[in-house]
Amino acid sequence: MTRTVKILCMLLVAGLLFAGCSAKQEKITKIEDLEGKTVAMLSSPQDPATVRAFFEQQTGVKLKEMLFYETFSPAIAALKGNKTDAVLVFGDMLDFYASRDTALGSLKLPSAGKTSIHMVLRAADTEIKEGIDAVLISMRGDGTLARLKEEFLTDIPPDRQLVGKDMPEFDGAPKLIIGISGDGPPVDYVAADGKPAGYNVELLALLSEQLELNFEIAVLPNESKFPALASGKIDVFFWHALNTNVEFMVETLEANDSFTLTEPYHEFTEMGFLVLK
Repeated sequence: MTRTVKILCMLLVAGLLFAGCSAKQEKITKIEDLEGKTVAMLSSPQDPATVRAFFEQQTGVKLKEMLFYETFSPAIAALKGNKTDAVLVFGDMLDFYASRDTALGSLKLPSAGKTSIHMVLRAADTEIKEGIDAVLISMRGDGTLARLKEEFLTDIPPDRQLVGKDMPEFDGAPKLIIGISGDGPPVDYVAADGKPAGYNVELLALLSEQLELNFEIAVLPNESKFPALASGKIDVFFWHALNTNVEFMVETLEANDSFTLTEPYHEFTEMGFLVLK
């Protein structure tokens, strides 16, 4: 091969490499940058088309595509692999992820509205619901919920070692199976020691003590929670009632003869996106 041909080949390779670099994911710095982009989020019991329409109404942007994942880990991997442009994250999880991964930044919606978290039970389990509601109201009044929020949601040092929580056990007491997503730190997740951990899990431990009920935690995807509850595979799960539709969504769910909601035990207004720095 002549010197001239070698040089041409080198230039061709360099050009291809440069072209690959120029195709790098466009940096997202404001909500408007999501126009025509792909956004990932957790799957939900709601119809994907409805979720996407709600998202576009809230943000004012039209997406190229919305991808749904069972857990956050593969969604964040998709972001880092340039398969999506942003990951929609709710509440305290946004700062948690962004503060612990130097590759990630956060982009917050300026007015996301109110989101409340409830527990969902079968409508027939009225005694259990009333017991949980009574304890939640008491915890709100004596400051327990505020303390849990501060310790396990808002004031977590970035270097804190995440460890799991053992549930109390009561001989001969009824057992309830609680469904969690298991991949939403610091709300609920499975820690490195293999045990469930996070705000929801700490709350469950206190509820177990107050009600003298045994709780067994089961990790399952969001979209399977309603079917699992209806079939008796689980007895309770946690559910977000989103934004300006909170009252409507709560009323709609409670109008269903199969399910009912507890008192809300946590509320937040923050919603946003994990993006690459």
